[in-house]
Amino acid sequence: MLAATLERQRKTIYLQGETEGFVKGRAEGRVEGRVEGIQAAQRQSILRLLQFRFDPAEMEQARFAEQLEKIQILEQLNQLLNGLLNKESKLEDFIVQLASYLPTTQAK
Repeated sequence: MLAATLERQRKTIYLQGETEGFVKGRAEGRVEGRVEGIQAAQRQSILRLLQFRFDPAEMEQARFAEQLEKIQILEQLNQLLNGLLNKESKLEDFIVQLASYLPTTQAK
């Protein structure tokens, strides 16, 4: 009888843990999905501003897009966007700032 009671309690605890893990995983997934969505929107805004302000060649624009995909920190994307919003900034300023955010093996 004691063994049966302990087994029921073990199953109950297991199911509670499983449910809590599932709920926590879904919540974390939602947050991660939102951040990824915001990052994608920032990248698109940066590319549009680059096109609008500097009209880079198609290959250069594609290279910028590729490099921006490597940046996973939202604050860095925000700083790049803010730099482009500054009307005194130049394309060279953007390139230097972008390179500083890339992993050292990817900066070129």
